Amino acid sequence: MAYDFDKIIDRKGTGALKYDVLKERYGRDDLLPLWVADLDFASVWSTRFLAIL
Repeated sequence: MAYDFDKIIDRKGTGALKYDVLKERYGRDDLLPLWVADLDFASVWSTRFLAIL
């Protein structure tokens, strides 16, 4: 199975700590967080399917 690591997943507005608390913690929301989290990549379809069951 090929995986696309270049696909950008927009997590803003989803409650993701990495993006949604920049304004309250640092006073700005235009900062670029430079750490990588597992949620920065899309999960495989079987994991998404099982999560809804």
